[in-house]
Amino acid sequence: MNVTLATFVVIVVAIVLGALPLLHAEDIGYSVSAPSSLLTGVPLTVQWTAPEGHGPHDWIAVFKEGASDWGWYYPWYTLEEEDTEGVVTFHRPPEEMGVYEVRLVAGRLVFETKAVSAPIHLVHPGSLDVNPLILVPGVGGSVLHAQDKETGSEKRVW
Repeated sequence: MNVTLATFVVIVVAIVLGALPLLHAEDIGYSVSAPSSLLTGVPLTVQWTAPEGHGPHDWIAVFKEGASDWGWYYPWYTLEEEDTEGVVTFHRPPEEMGVYEVRLVAGRLVFETKAVSAPIHLVHPGSLDVNPLILVPGVGGSVLHAQDKETGSEKRVW
């Protein structure tokens, strides 16, 4: 056995035993998405995907950005094994303003994060410095625009 082949064998054994960090094949096909901002007290609706045959202990929860996998906010949502996509609504998201994220996690006692949403900025309605402009009926709901008091710029907020 030459050195090159020996090195290759050591790397393969390390990968199989999990000694080298890699993007695990099972992470492919997982996703979770949430709105970029949310008012406190408003339900948080999340869309998720998971590959066929995903684990029986896959779950979704809301976390303070950067918190450990043990730092989720109750409740969490457990994925059904046969489902590969869905929508879940957290009717009681955190009430404290800050930056949060939604994670799709696998495992019961040892957790492996499979997907993380973009940051969610949770704000209290009283903290916004905007004036509502107009509520226009739209397809499947309404559109709400707000205007910044200082700059006069408009932004679609709903």
